[in-house]
Amino acid sequence: MDGTYHDTISHPATQWLGEEREVCDGIRARTRVEQLGADITVAVVEAQTTKDVVYGEQGPPTVCIAVYLTGRGRASLETSDAIEILPGTVVLFMSDKPIGGQHWHDGGQKLSVVDVRFRRELFDRVGGVTAARLSQELYSGPSIPEKGALLSAFQGSAKLIEIVREIRNCSIGAPPTRELYLTAKSLELLATTLSDISAAASETISLSAEDRRKIALARELLETRYEESWRIRTLASVVGLSEKKLKAGFRETIGNSVHAYLLEVRINAACALLSEGRSVTEVALSSGFGNLSHFTTMFRKLRGMTPSEYRKRAQQS
Repeated sequence: MDGTYHDTISHPATQWLGEEREVCDGIRARTRVEQLGADITVAVVEAQTTKDVVYGEQGPPTVCIAVYLTGRGRASLETSDAIEILPGTVVLFMSDKPIGGQHWHDGGQKLSVVDVRFRRELFDRVGGVTAARLSQELYSGPSIPEKGALLSAFQGSAKLIEIVREIRNCSIGAPPTRELYLTAKSLELLATTLSDISAAASETISLSAEDRRKIALARELLETRYEESWRIRTLASVVGLSEKKLKAGFRETIGNSVHAYLLEVRINAACALLSEGRSVTEVALSSGFGNLSHFTTMFRKLRGMTPSEYRKRAQQS
């Protein structure tokens, strides 16, 4: 590396390269993007918002770990619910297909973000896909299964934040040494992220008899009102538990995540309706799926056939 800006095809921030300038209405930013071999791209974004801003972004398939050292806002995948971003937030994003998203930032604040993108083959090799899905379950981020897309956010550990600061503040100028250093730090960031997710998943929480009663109530709500648009935050509030205790309690007492359990309940309900000969569209809506494509994808994944095929077999038996 020679310390200059390097264009890449995998990082949308390349459009912001150069001296500080207004990159969209309400944001002035300066971005450094560096391609580290074939597997890693690092972008460091230093920005200032001059007013409240909302902007969209369309990107290629990618795996990304973005860490916000400063700044607040929200982010979403296409029409999904938004995740909240605070100083110290780690955003883990993965998508198999091109996908769009939106960002919201309040005016009058500085944004300092380190965004590291990994080639999917590298991410797969180190078990990153499993960890990303686990992270999405743990932290209730949105997903779009038909695009292999998921988004999750959590507060970074002190060790992780220190690694990110070292990437942002790298002052090594000599090309081979700089690339080696940033590559090592990027891989350390990936390893620490996966380690933190694994540690969070294995963390045990003590459940009282009252906690277990509330978890049973949450389970009953999902089983009897599965057609409703349940979010972890909403369900936790209704039964009177913290999101963390609800998610951990489900895994401990039921052996599955809240999202996975609700999906199974909905698919079971869909099977019963399809056996009655109802249309696939009607069944999708009645069982809590707002998107027909998503319904078909999830049904095939869990039952090994399309809803139409299932209905046909049920009527023939």
